[in-house]
Amino acid sequence: MISKELISFFNEFDIKLENDNVLNFIEIFKGIDETTRAIIEEIYSHGDCGRFHFILKTVFPEAQPFVFKGRFAMHVISKIGDNYYDIEGICTFDRFKNIDSYKELLKDKKTLEESIRLINTEDLLENDLFNNYCFESRGPIL
Repeated sequence: MISKELISFFNEFDIKLENDNVLNFIEIFKGIDETTRAIIEEIYSHGDCGRFHFILKTVFPEAQPFVFKGRFAMHVISKIGDNYYDIEGICTFDRFKNIDSYKELLKDKKTLEESIRLINTEDLLENDLFNNYCFESRGPIL
């Protein structure tokens, strides 16, 4: 459980903590500064999503990696309990169906579960899903 002091601290910055410990961890991980949050979201949603899974797994050992494989992109999300998470929080079908890289993959699907598959740790490492954020190709973050 998160301390009252920490909740109060985050509330001062309009970052609301939830009853979901995973969401709370993600919010704390991203920090309070808007620039820092933007940089962290950029990195862990554009190449280092697999690394973020391992961060979540360190804190939540029951985390299982699942992968979306779209036409031009792959994205790792973590299943913890009944929910799927990435750096932006809880993953929903609606959030992904409007992203260009996944529109084709999801056009005939109705749920998130139909669109993803469990991936093992070795595949995460072999498929460059662990450490493939590239500052050179993406340019300055902000």
